Amino acid sequence: MKGVHLNDAICQDARWAAEWAPLASLVMSGTTATDGVHIQGGGWGGAVSVESSLFMDLPWFTQPLLEQAHWIAPHDHCVVTLSGDQPQRLALSLASTRYLSIVNDSSAPVGVALVGDLHQPVAISVLHRSKAPVVVSSALRLGAGGSLSAHGVLTQSVCGVMEWAIQLAAPQVSVSLQGLHLGVDASSLWTRSFLRHDVPDTTATQLLKSVGHGKSYSEYDGTVWVSHGAHGTDSTQRNPNLLLTPSARAISKPQLRIYADDVTCGHGATVSQVSDEEWWYLRSRGLSRSEAYALLIEAFIHDMVPEWVHPQHQLAIQSVMGSYLSRVNPGGVSCQR
Repeated sequence: MKGVHLNDAICQDARWAAEWAPLASLVMSGTTATDGVHIQGGGWGGAVSVESSLFMDLPWFTQPLLEQAHWIAPHDHCVVTLSGDQPQRLALSLASTRYLSIVNDSSAPVGVALVGDLHQPVAISVLHRSKAPVVVSSALRLGAGGSLSAHGVLTQSVCGVMEWAIQLAAPQVSVSLQGLHLGVDASSLWTRSFLRHDVPDTTATQLLKSVGHGKSYSEYDGTVWVSHGAHGTDSTQRNPNLLLTPSARAISKPQLRIYADDVTCGHGATVSQVSDEEWWYLRSRGLSRSEAYALLIEAFIHDMVPEWVHPQHQLAIQSVMGSYLSRVNPGGVSCQR
């Protein structure tokens, strides 16, 4: 959907107007602030040309985010911390990056575009723990020697979007995507992934989870595309969703488009609540209702915690999860160890 101006879509589409209007300030023309942007291991850079032929069709949000964005040139190891009360629109060129962490505590809308032609292993961590709207959109191509490992945890945001558009363009490249949405109140997250396997012998795994509480909303729209001749592709999608309240919602749309033989591709999605059998089993072992509640949630999200880029962010993520458990748990008990 190249060249889309999302402020027009917001005006024309009832769903945009109702749910995603807070994002309008990120896609409309105009300057955004750099106050509150702290860069460790990088600096401000000039705009980078993004060829549409390189990234196929740019994701919905990437094109408008690139317009008048402030460009950052990350070094080998880079940490970008966002704060303040002014909207921020940033674009990061990842051609020379190996480790990137983004921590967002801004009280204003934030949009981040990640672009690059990668020929090296890259690890990305995203932690959003603010109520403000947020967009993280990417257009990445993996060439010879490239690999991508990306982890994201988003919580509280009244309106969040996470987009991954990735082209696997050389044999033996690999992608691992992990994302966790901790929904509360009326927070929402829309996750879209489009992974295009264009050559033989590429690998991708996706694990996107959400926990819904209150009137929170989570939607996953993921497509795996295997082009003609891309034999030996191994690509999987998983999207489990745990709903803690009757008013929480989750929608899952994993899709496969396969045009080659000799591939291993699969997808799976679940939307469920805690069953009576699970409650009974834990309560019969002597756990209180609050302890059982916390244990069930922690068991669901446990595998989303490891492998973050910076150890200090590991502690921040554990703190976010502990705060979430205390908030959604009737007894305020956390079983974290």
